Amino acid sequence: MSSDVTTKAFVKSEIASASASLGAEIASVKSDLRAEIASFKAETMAEFRDVKATLLEIQVTLSEMQVTMRQIDARARNSRLKKPTARIRAVPIFIQGHGAKDPDPSFFPKYADQLYNLRKPQTAHDYQMLADLSEFYDIWDEAADTSQSGGEEVKIDPEHAVELLEGVLGLEEDRFLAFRAKAQQLADQGPPAGEK
Repeated sequence: MSSDVTTKAFVKSEIASASASLGAEIASVKSDLRAEIASFKAETMAEFRDVKATLLEIQVTLSEMQVTMRQIDARARNSRLKKPTARIRAVPIFIQGHGAKDPDPSFFPKYADQLYNLRKPQTAHDYQMLADLSEFYDIWDEAADTSQSGGEEVKIDPEHAVELLEGVLGLEEDRFLAFRAKAQQLADQGPPAGEK
């Protein structure tokens, strides 16, 4: 029986030793697994942040491209206008974090004639329109009247401002002048002989 007890004690001791060794191994595997999961989680989160940042950059780029396309379209349409009373299109600007922005319609000329009449503003509304457009299209510094001395409120030169706005909007005054000349020529000729 003593050998049975010794064998049992030995087996128990071996089982306890194996159990402790297995427990330590399991704890080591758990620890390694936790560390790998934490590392994977951190890497995944970093990748996710990178993907999110890339998507935001793509959204901004797409937004900029959409505004650029609208600008090209407006300028192209405006550049084909001949009739001075034809409606001109506003050219949007891109504002970071906002996207496309159009000028205030109450201070945007509807027709080319309205823009060209701003060369000699007559009313407070004309001056306000010229100032708003100069600020909106960021031509204020270029359109400033340089004949002023320091300390005075900076005013813009209407002739130069309209010239700059013409470029921004894609208008070509020569086309309007040619249209007017052709209309005047037709008016001077009178109606065709058969229509009198």
